[in-house]
Amino acid sequence: MSMKRTVVVRWLFAIVAVAVIVVPTLVLAQRIFINEVEVPANAMRNRTFTSVDAVRFDGSGDIHIDAPRYNISVQAGQAVAPPPTNVTYQLAAISQPIGSIPYEVTVFLNGQPVDTFRFDRGNSAQDVSHLVVDGTNRARFVCRRVPNVMASRVPTAQFRVVMGPGTANGGTVSVDRIDAAVVIEATEQREYFVQEIVFEARPL
Repeated sequence: MSMKRTVVVRWLFAIVAVAVIVVPTLVLAQRIFINEVEVPANAMRNRTFTSVDAVRFDGSGDIHIDAPRYNISVQAGQAVAPPPTNVTYQLAAISQPIGSIPYEVTVFLNGQPVDTFRFDRGNSAQDVSHLVVDGTNRARFVCRRVPNVMASRVPTAQFRVVMGPGTANGGTVSVDRIDAAVVIEATEQREYFVQEIVFEARPL
């Protein structure tokens, strides 16, 4: 719960800062750029951007707003800003083919147990954003071979458990960047092994 409060406070600070700095200056600004796309000032009236990384002013007094979670396009003199993509931290297990690599992988994130993925469970994913902290994170993959099950003879078979920022759209989950992962191949013979990965993250 403490992490969520910290993230909210930081976003509120960023939003308040933008409101205090930008609004009084719009009258004096020559031009406005969002993600380096110039937009007409009258098209931005009564609009609120809550996911903004930075606001800067150049030597001409023009305003540059960095909002990478928005896609900005200008049509017929109007700026169009779709809602930001709902990016979350995803933990996904992928077995190719399903049931081919007889292992189970228990995942710990920052010391907290998350889930155990079996080779015959099928492909699955879950949101672990609530366990990711701003800064240094530690992922631990504990891998155990399932006894009395033969591995696939397909040399390209793999059982992967990956973690990183991504999006969920209906039944489809995509991981855009892998921050931590374990990959078990058909040639793996160890009965038990552990893989630990340290990665840096920022609030999404």
